[in-house]
Amino acid sequence: MANEYLLNENAEVVVYGVEFLRRLDKLLPQFEKRRVVNYLEWCWFFKTMLRDLPDPFALTIFKFYKTLNCRPSFTSSGYIMTF
Repeated sequence: MANEYLLNENAEVVVYGVEFLRRLDKLLPQFEKRRVVNYLEWCWFFKTMLRDLPDPFALTIFKFYKTLNCRPSFTSSGYIMTF
């Protein structure tokens, strides 16, 4: 369950990755909303559902993302894909 936070107009918020947000703000309007939603859904699927696969499957996915020039890394909870 997600946490809900209420902020007043004077609240200070620290944002890391400001340049990323600026680029994202320019990039998103170039695509249909449905396409962006589909992309996010598939990213969620791969990151949450496939990370717990047995090693032979995880290794296949690792190699797949490596060919796409993503940045796969291995953690104690499995392979994590960075886009």
